[in-house]
Amino acid sequence: FDSERVQFERASLTSEAGEIAGAGSVTLADGALDLELVSAGLDLARPPLTILDGGRLAGRLTFRARVGGTLEAPAGSLEGRVEELALGGESLASRPAAIEIEFTSGRLEAVADLGELGRLSGGGPIATDAPSRLSFRLESDRLGWLLDLLTEKSLQNQRDVVRNERRQRYDNVPYGKERFTAIYHLLSTASG
Repeated sequence: FDSERVQFERASLTSEAGEIAGAGSVTLADGALDLELVSAGLDLARPPLTILDGGRLAGRLTFRARVGGTLEAPAGSLEGRVEELALGGESLASRPAAIEIEFTSGRLEAVADLGELGRLSGGGPIATDAPSRLSFRLESDRLGWLLDLLTEKSLQNQRDVVRNERRQRYDNVPYGKERFTAIYHLLSTASG
């Protein structure tokens, strides 16, 4: 028994999407992390991963990750690939997509090589105590096929999502609409 360090040879987290296995240690005095995580395959179309896009994204994610830093300030990296990547039943790439993710100093950066589809890159600051805004850029010469996925039904669904968010954030909260009224009056008096 080591009273200063917890070490484990194998731990696993299992969900409908698949299993993530881990091994490593945590130093109790300073909270230092030394973990390795691996997955032989997570199904992107199964919960809890369906929260990302409502279940339209499909494929199989395999990865190996290292987690270091401390419990208060974790850092890590992940290298993986997504096989059979598809959106709404349409194949996105003819070969596996390579993924690299770095997390350090409260910031996440990610790059995904999506083969002939293009390259996805971006990230941003991540806070554990509040929602985070990440920004990603998709670079590609071949996105014309996405127009086929833009149906009136999918556009109406997105409109409904935006309207619902507006109701939740502004219309149904005290003084939610007043900020717009105040901005309108400030701008109308400044221009007049």
